[in-house]
Amino acid sequence: MYCCRLTPNSGSDILNSGHAFQIIGADQKADGSWAVTLKVVSYGDALTYYTWSVTTTGSATGLYWGPGLDPTSDPASEQIGPLTWVRGARDCSC
Repeated sequence: MYCCRLTPNSGSDILNSGHAFQIIGADQKADGSWAVTLKVVSYGDALTYYTWSVTTTGSATGLYWGPGLDPTSDPASEQIGPLTWVRGARDCSC
């Protein structure tokens, strides 16, 4: 997984290399919308979590749990989006 987050605030852009991830939950609705929860090793060896929900029109919203937080018991530390889902990954580390 590559994280390519560009924001309008100076110093907050994140362009980093790939990270291993594990899918720990997934949901597919009858209308075609879907969601996936990922466990990602980042910040060296810290566990972080993301839940991405994608509507039938391609609008994606994410929830992020930073190091030390657990998505089963802690509120998300950040909401991301809405973004537009684009099929296929790319390496944005350049």
